[in-house]
Amino acid sequence: MSEYFDAKFCRAAYEEYRDFAERVWAGYKFYARGSSVIRKGFENTGVAIHADDSLDYAATFYRRSESDLEHQAKTAWLALVFMANLPWYFGGERYYTVPIDIWLRYNISLTHDSGEVEIGDIMDDGNPDHKTKDKAELEAFQKILIAYPEIYRQEAIGLFKAFQKKNTREGMAIAALDKLDAIFTNLYLEKCGLRGSIYDKPHPTELDIYYAEKYGSDAPADVWCAHMLDRTTKDFPPDIMEPIIAVVIAASIDVRGKELACVRMS
Repeated sequence: MSEYFDAKFCRAAYEEYRDFAERVWAGYKFYARGSSVIRKGFENTGVAIHADDSLDYAATFYRRSESDLEHQAKTAWLALVFMANLPWYFGGERYYTVPIDIWLRYNISLTHDSGEVEIGDIMDDGNPDHKTKDKAELEAFQKILIAYPEIYRQEAIGLFKAFQKKNTREGMAIAALDKLDAIFTNLYLEKCGLRGSIYDKPHPTELDIYYAEKYGSDAPADVWCAHMLDRTTKDFPPDIMEPIIAVVIAASIDVRGKELACVRMS
């Protein structure tokens, strides 16, 4: 685990961003409930069947699992929230020649997993060689971009590659929010009464099992938070991770009354 994710770092991050973190989690809980809304059809425009009870939401969501579009929409929502509250968060990189930075970041967040439409969700099994996966995802992503003018297309591809490689601040920021949504989703399911386990997966990876044993919890929120801190974001600047750590802590305290196993303030 990256050396700066210690109790002192986590406590300081939470204290600095506590108000922001609690507001993000409160908004996310409401936004995520959209997964339980089933639209009836055009004959009753705007009419929906809504799960008013949180357990009903969880049953609806958990029974069919999450769609790519739901995950991408929530990641994009998080990107907008971070941009609105923390204007500095994405840094100053420019992949474009026209002032479309907000549109570009939002678009990448909204479509970053579009490659799964063709190649599925290829799990991170610890193999550092993701060239084949990245190539396939980029090719699939470009099919969505066909709807945009050429100038936007090239700029979006530049940021998408940065997101894949995590080699710029802007790419790192989107990657961190991508993982944050996975953690949030599982904490919300816990709040709705469905804790889950990584052993429910048909084939838990070696890293899944390693983190479950290391932190004494097989809950996906714990395991995927460990994945995020130890792999995806291990070389990210501390100031990118401070708000992420803060919102994870705020959500976990609301759900469990304490921090996640791999994120401790004491």
